[in-house]
Amino acid sequence: MNIPDYVRPMVGWRVWKLHPSGLRSLNGEPWLPAEPLAAACKLLGGRPAMAAHPAPARECRCGVYAAKSFAELRRTGYDRYGVHGEVCLWGTVVEHETGWRGEYAYPKHLVLPLNLLPRDMGRRQRLLKMLTAYGSEIALAAKQGAVPLWDKCSGFNATAVDLLIEQCQSWHEGRRQQRQIQPGDRLAVLSRGIGVVKRVAGECVYAQLEGRSILKTERRHIAWHGVNMRWEANCSEVTNA
Repeated sequence: MNIPDYVRPMVGWRVWKLHPSGLRSLNGEPWLPAEPLAAACKLLGGRPAMAAHPAPARECRCGVYAAKSFAELRRTGYDRYGVHGEVCLWGTVVEHETGWRGEYAYPKHLVLPLNLLPRDMGRRQRLLKMLTAYGSEIALAAKQGAVPLWDKCSGFNATAVDLLIEQCQSWHEGRRQQRQIQPGDRLAVLSRGIGVVKRVAGECVYAQLEGRSILKTERRHIAWHGVNMRWEANCSEVTNA
């Protein structure tokens, strides 16, 4: 009879990459919702002298890895690579000084850094729907610490959802302000040339083209061209100031 090393699951820390289809290991291994990840040795091809064996084996490096603490995960720098959190390991578990290698694994608690989430709220909702399918607790990594976001008993936490919405609104407002034309910006008057904005007064913009006279146009006639990285206006909408 094969007696397991541990009766209860070991709880360690690890990192996952966010993918539209679900969580993935840093090496690209998919973690499926409601299905434990079963370890398999992928080193046999490069080690012909070693007989086939179930993972993890003490004399091999195979198995699902987890650190013993978040401090250890941070010390090695892995916490910067994606979503971190707690993971349950069970079956055969090989213990090392700073972590474990397990036969089976499943996420227990996920912590989402805000800077990894998409800026668009619609995409955030789709991502969160995907993550809740795992049934694991979810928290946000905010400045004030980990803020509970979701668990399968009580659903979404209103405070964390407000934080997500506020961050999206702040980012979009910042982008909107960045897209306000200002003195010193380039303004291309199509068919006439490229000038420099000299003054913005209310809804009127004044620009000088290549040392010539000052031209005037209304703000509503100017549009940002993302590819050319400049403001543009049609020649018919510009007059001499």
